[in-house]
Amino acid sequence: FFQAEDGIRDAQESRGLGDVYKRQELNESLKKFKQDSEYLQRMIKEIDPEGLKKKMRDLETREQILKNVIAKIQHAEESVITSLSCCQCMEILKDPVTCIPCGHTYCLSLIHI
Repeated sequence: FFQAEDGIRDAQESRGLGDVYKRQELNESLKKFKQDSEYLQRMIKEIDPEGLKKKMRDLETREQILKNVIAKIQHAEESVITSLSCCQCMEILKDPVTCIPCGHTYCLSLIHI
């Protein structure tokens, strides 16, 4: 409270500097909010739905191309593994030995010489 010289107090509460700083912070926050809101409104107006649809179609096309390439690589990998597998144990060849004239390939440990 404000104390007058004659000892009579003012009925209005003193606000102090704390209230002033809080009000300033609130005003600054509101100003920032308004700026952000205006920026977002401008950005929304700049969105081109047709452009986004075209980009989406392009991405879907690229995705399909990548899926096809991956499928080809997987097929090639399976072919290589098949050609590097032992005819007896079906594992990857260890010290491979090829029989002549049939051409089958086995692991050396499975061949009884």
